[in-house]
Amino acid sequence: QIRLICHTILYDYYPAVIASLVGAGLLLAGYSKKSSFRIFLCIAATGLVVYLRFANRTFTLTFFEVYISIVPFLLFIALALQLEKLPKKAGKALVAGLMVLALLQMGRVIRHASFYQNRLAIYEHVLDEMEIADCPKAMLPFYKAPMNKIVDYYATPFETYMLAQIDNKPGNDGFVVSYLPQDSVDLNKFTVWSDNFITLGFDSLDYHPFLRYPNFSPSEQAYCTVNISY
Repeated sequence: QIRLICHTILYDYYPAVIASLVGAGLLLAGYSKKSSFRIFLCIAATGLVVYLRFANRTFTLTFFEVYISIVPFLLFIALALQLEKLPKKAGKALVAGLMVLALLQMGRVIRHASFYQNRLAIYEHVLDEMEIADCPKAMLPFYKAPMNKIVDYYATPFETYMLAQIDNKPGNDGFVVSYLPQDSVDLNKFTVWSDNFITLGFDSLDYHPFLRYPNFSPSEQAYCTVNISY
């Protein structure tokens, strides 16, 4: 897993890595050795805790980057605080370099936009099928196409609920889409969980009672399933 973490950071987040290295260099130049050591010790501890959290996971995507996003953020702050202390030409060169990195990252975001467009199209298709079937809450198999293209199964129950509230189709308001790892879904097992968001966790199913979300008003109807051919 450590190789996966290092590969993801270097391949997908190299702009943050480059800016972080610059920030780290400014830390060493602008702070005492004692202060710099404390900061780097906190960064190392963060990396170790994140690694231990995901060390035994076998998933290809573990989304560990969410837990280490604070590291480049703190280094960016250090960079900003030290920027005015640099010679004028060095400061301009540094800002220009960071702007180039920002533009590169913007380009990568734009190229990745099709993934989110396709995901929304899949959600809208499922919304339509649920409205036709009068199914306010659906349980769908995660590994059956096209659901396996969505990837972020952990957020789908909440994302689809919000989409149902803004699509101007009262027939599907309040529905929830959840995934199971099986190719077929035995709804009889989940009748007793009709008052919960059901999400697919790393190792098991997670249950989130609707009572925890007073601003949500999902239907009390039992979960059903719909045709998801796409």
